[in-house]
Amino acid sequence: MVALTFTAKRQKDQPVQARQLEVPYADELFTTTATAYNHDLAQLSVVMAASAYTRSENSVGVGYAADNLQALGFTAIDFGREIVDDPNNVAFTLGYKQLVDRNVFAVIIRGTPKSAEWAGDFMIGDDDAPGMANMLLIGQTIMTQLQAYMQEVGRNDLPNAFWVTGHSRGGSATEVVGKLLIDTDETDVYAYAFAPTNTYKLVANVDFAGQYAQVHAIINPLDAAPQFPLEKWGFTHVGQQHYFPLTAFADMTAYYEKINQQPFPANQIEDQAKLNRGLQLYYALAPSVHDFYHAQTPWWNGGTMTPYEWIQDMMLGTQGQEIPARTMNVMAYVKTHPIYAKLFQHLANDGNNSFEHTVTTYISFMAVLEADWVND
Repeated sequence: MVALTFTAKRQKDQPVQARQLEVPYADELFTTTATAYNHDLAQLSVVMAASAYTRSENSVGVGYAADNLQALGFTAIDFGREIVDDPNNVAFTLGYKQLVDRNVFAVIIRGTPKSAEWAGDFMIGDDDAPGMANMLLIGQTIMTQLQAYMQEVGRNDLPNAFWVTGHSRGGSATEVVGKLLIDTDETDVYAYAFAPTNTYKLVANVDFAGQYAQVHAIINPLDAAPQFPLEKWGFTHVGQQHYFPLTAFADMTAYYEKINQQPFPANQIEDQAKLNRGLQLYYALAPSVHDFYHAQTPWWNGGTMTPYEWIQDMMLGTQGQEIPARTMNVMAYVKTHPIYAKLFQHLANDGNNSFEHTVTTYISFMAVLEADWVND
């Protein structure tokens, strides 16, 4: 066991706080069959994913991922952690450890901070995009840097193993990087994606679960993020999908309170209802990707509006900026565009189940589940 540090969800009006958890670690984790879910590696990965977030209230700055990798015997280097105004940015930490019979490369990817990356999270790509455009872009960014890093530090006479993990935006990028590695004929890919969005569009001759079984998408079924972009739009996850059993919800909330020092501020029944309601509203707003970008409607201020433009207005609020009046003034369009107005109200009332999405919720589920929960 090794103690790793991460930033916990803060209490209201309190600064973020560092937490430590003991998680299993052994070099042998990277010699197991990558297609088989490994609970020890998953527990290690979710805490590492949490440690990719910044140590403070700031949107930019270092997390604990590099320190944690060093504690595990890896060398480590951070990338992209000081950029706040680029929706195409991705922050990640690369690590390297030489074992007797292989190189092990670690890729720890940060989720979305309070920055322009929120806008990127909804740049899903138009009709002709093969998947969620922004996630494919940042995945390729990571791959390019990883390949350069491998040339710098890896031993060419040893085979490679890859450990990739992240939460939220980082989980989506994990799916993409895992797929890209497998597409280059790498087999020892240990990719654990927590709370990822759907990343690729379904293709008739591609079995995303079977062909990329080394990727493990781990999902809270009450979390809205992994349901977007909508399956009805043709999107899916890469790799095997493992959904937390909600029979563990009560145990999860108790553990959450332990590590966050506050009660879990959500309700299972209410959150299921909100999730269902949100999916209905998103689909009513845009029945297809084409509609998401191109369904233009006259707007109350004399201009026009598309679902994509409206969502991007809303995402300014998550970046700490002011939502434009054309969207914020919901009373001006509540009668003419009731779906927009209902979705505004839904989001304003935490319709996306934000606490079901937090990384400490995922840590808490992972801590209370039995090692064979995937098989059950």
